[in-house]
Amino acid sequence: MENLEEILTQLQKLCSVPGREIPLDHAVLLIARSEYPALDHARYLAELDRLSGLARPRLPASRDPLVVLQVLNALLIEEEGYRGNQEDYYDPRNSFLNDVIDRKLGIPISLSVIYLEVARRLGFPLVGVSFPGNFLVRHRSAERDLYVDPFNRGEILLPQELPKRLASLFGSRTAEAILQKHQNHLPERFLADATPRDILIRMLTNLREIYLRRRDLERGRHAVAMMLALHPDSEQVQSSIAAIRKMEAALN
Repeated sequence: MENLEEILTQLQKLCSVPGREIPLDHAVLLIARSEYPALDHARYLAELDRLSGLARPRLPASRDPLVVLQVLNALLIEEEGYRGNQEDYYDPRNSFLNDVIDRKLGIPISLSVIYLEVARRLGFPLVGVSFPGNFLVRHRSAERDLYVDPFNRGEILLPQELPKRLASLFGSRTAEAILQKHQNHLPERFLADATPRDILIRMLTNLREIYLRRRDLERGRHAVAMMLALHPDSEQVQSSIAAIRKMEAALN
């Protein structure tokens, strides 16, 4: 597939510049091109620019982090109408940035990309957090960490509220067992910063799962090929390859 080969080449180029962070917005749009070969990257980059342009004059002079996050929520959730797709969580369109922007619908990680990219354009430090079951974004400062859940209307959470969120996702018994195992703290990996590469791998893992649920092996292979281009040795990639092989064997 010519389009896929071009995408893989460009993904590898984005990842290969020493000392340079992967440009998340460009890379996420490359993933979307696997489904939309004629995708107009400039249009969606311009939309992210527009959103940051709307937010910039509303920012407080003090750059108080809580107020900045409230500005982002007011703009993205209340005015622009971005929301979590509760009705059809496993629709693959929830993982393609162009669809998320056009439909104002997404899942936690794709909505987080909107927050991260608007914040980056504003010079406001936000990072992704690979919280299990519900990707989050975080602002870290000397005073306190603030977490935002873009999927749930931009809910702002303090660190001490995260165990309760874990319980809501996996049940109180599971959450209690995890906390007890780690001296009443969440495991560090639950709160680790997600690099752009981590975010891309997690988005592609989601797509792989969706395609395997649908028994769409061709698209599943495309997702795994993009994962290999980003990080050939990662654990998620190897498990993805195994999942594809298992499905192929079951269908033969």
